Amino acid sequence: MNIIVVGVGGQGAIFTSKLLTQCALKSNLKVKTAEVFGMAQRGGSVTSEIRIGDEVISPMIPEKSVDLLIGFEMIETARYLDRVKKTGTVVTNDFFIRPYTTKNARVNEKKVREYIKNNTNHLITLNGTEIAKNLGNVRVLNTVLVGACSSLNLLPFTSKDIENAMKTILPRRHIDINLKAFNEGLKENFSDK
Repeated sequence: MNIIVVGVGGQGAIFTSKLLTQCALKSNLKVKTAEVFGMAQRGGSVTSEIRIGDEVISPMIPEKSVDLLIGFEMIETARYLDRVKKTGTVVTNDFFIRPYTTKNARVNEKKVREYIKNNTNHLITLNGTEIAKNLGNVRVLNTVLVGACSSLNLLPFTSKDIENAMKTILPRRHIDINLKAFNEGLKENFSDK
């Protein structure tokens, strides 16, 4: 399985990669990852590639081979959409943050949404930012999105595996809020668009 996680620095894409990698390892699955986050601390683009399978030679996902794209914001989702294979699924947060590379560019949000919708066979959108805000911490957007992916059975491990991995890699003070966010993502009702 090939997963790409995309977002803007500070949204938790790297943590999400570590969480999914930990789940794979604890499930005795072979996994390789690659991350790109050069300008991440300044609001730049962040991508993380995760490959899970019997024979994973390279951490880099070949073109048009992504099974699951997890997008933390719409511009980055649109930017990496061409990496998704025809049978792949896109789960994206319906939220816009102007990444550093597009700060001064005009962005037509309606056109970005249309582009994503028209170029994806299996698209799930949710307002994960709003869900995270309602929990009192926008930084748990990442675990809301992981919960959504888990509820849709898009990941090769169970929700219990994910909860256990969170308890392993998160500092104790962050476990409860992340478990709440994960469970909110699990509760979402989705329809393929």
